[in-house]
Amino acid sequence: WSSDVCSSDLLLSGGAFAVVWFALLLGGWLATGLLSVTPLIVPTLVVFRATTRLAAAIEAAVARSLLGVDVRIAPRTPGGRGYWGRIRAGATDRAFWGTQAYLLLRTTLGFAAAVGVASLICASLSLVALPVLVTYRWDVDIFDRHIHELGVAFAFVPLGLAGLILTAWLVRGLASAWGRLARTL
Repeated sequence: WSSDVCSSDLLLSGGAFAVVWFALLLGGWLATGLLSVTPLIVPTLVVFRATTRLAAAIEAAVARSLLGVDVRIAPRTPGGRGYWGRIRAGATDRAFWGTQAYLLLRTTLGFAAAVGVASLICASLSLVALPVLVTYRWDVDIFDRHIHELGVAFAFVPLGLAGLILTAWLVRGLASAWGRLARTL
């Protein structure tokens, strides 16, 4: 049970982290692209590599604490010597590119998983709580049907419980996939 909660926490955190990682990637790529023809490309790449590495450390810590996965980020690669060496180091750093790919997946698929899991949990819990809602005369429409009888409301409780079981099963699978993916950091 507690592992399911931790797994769902990891998936739900994808919604919050997606916004931050999207801003990091968008800002980093815009700054790098716009400043690539100026001498400011070197400090831009240095900052972009450092913030990407920080994001990888955060994701690794989250995966470690919530999933118990042994995730270690790649060791820091040397920054290169001189102006062109630093540009080459930024362009050829495999950990930098791999982390960006992971953050892009966490931004897109992670956000979708967070929305999906949250929707399934809320829908299932609302079906389980339907008898309470009907008892207190709340207007409830489910599947385009107005529910106003307690007996009909109780008929939806097994569907809500089945939804919670299905959600727990889905969360385990998705968390396992994210755990394997986090090992690539």
